Amino acid sequence: MTITEAASAVSVLRDWDRARSAAWSSGDVRALRRIYQPGARVGAHDVAMLRRWVERGLRVRRLTMQVLSVELRVRTDRRIVLDVTDRLADAIAVPVGGGHGRVLPRDGLTTRRLVFRLDDGSWRMAAAYARPLATTAVTWGSENS
Repeated sequence: MTITEAASAVSVLRDWDRARSAAWSSGDVRALRRIYQPGARVGAHDVAMLRRWVERGLRVRRLTMQVLSVELRVRTDRRIVLDVTDRLADAIAVPVGGGHGRVLPRDGLTTRRLVFRLDDGSWRMAAAYARPLATTAVTWGSENS
């Protein structure tokens, strides 16, 4: 893979992270749902979490992911697979009606395999998995497209 392909894949991740942060900041469940492939379990989980925050009258601002490493695993015209190590760096919970925000604790480092698919001109997250251990015993299932 070329440096250009890797840089382009990282750009997809950054744009996706920005869109996710904007959806969480505004409490926009529809916008959040749009950045995931339909039927993606990771998307359903994220949407459910956002709904719970919205129901409690809170928005999460500055949902910033601190990316420590990215490894491009697969890059095709319609699919990108990345191994990403990151953590939640700087989020704050703010009441909708105003008032003092509460800084959320920093997340611990996590490493995931992220799968993005090009759908109708937009890159959407299709899956997120715990990164495999260095063993041949781990299988990932089918990612056909």
